[in-house]
Amino acid sequence: MLKDFKPSTLTVPMPSDKMFYDLWLDPMVISIVSSYLDFFPHMTEAYIRRNFPSDYKVMNFNWHRDSNHDKYLLKAFFFFTDCDIKTGAHHYIAGSVQDPRFRDKVYYSDDEINSVWPIGSNDHMVSSVPAGTIIIEDTRGLHKAGIPSMAYRDLGYAVFSPPNFFRRLPPLFQIEQSVHDVLSSCQKKFIPSSNIING
Repeated sequence: MLKDFKPSTLTVPMPSDKMFYDLWLDPMVISIVSSYLDFFPHMTEAYIRRNFPSDYKVMNFNWHRDSNHDKYLLKAFFFFTDCDIKTGAHHYIAGSVQDPRFRDKVYYSDDEINSVWPIGSNDHMVSSVPAGTIIIEDTRGLHKAGIPSMAYRDLGYAVFSPPNFFRRLPPLFQIEQSVHDVLSSCQKKFIPSSNIING
């Protein structure tokens, strides 16, 4: 598949395995998330992703803002491989959540963003990080994934937003009841009941 189709990204939902939930819902992670948002949110998405070298930019390789919620949104990135410029460093513009600029389109080019926040400026954060790093950020701010020029980048990520008890969309990850049963009471607060399945 890699040879024939040359994908830029492969993404799968997080497996229903306690090992992954203990990482995604690590006590330190959920403490930071709930303190920042000032309530217990739901983990509404959870994925594992591999980014490959690519000759073209798609979706998360372009500068963008996440729009899952207009007021309350955090995303946690879990880096499973070393990440630097050559393997697709993560970029974020500090202070851009409240900045009124760059809100008229879904995606922006490097030239557009670098004209205001060039690489090397104080607000243009480039995350060159070792495997095992966790980055938690408000992705309503401008951010993008760098394109690997060699090897690949493996990471997991979770999206945290307010509980929506009227949600009618299908769950974006599923957890088996047997796995849910062995989570801590605090971890369970972050799992929407609609995501629990009998397994």
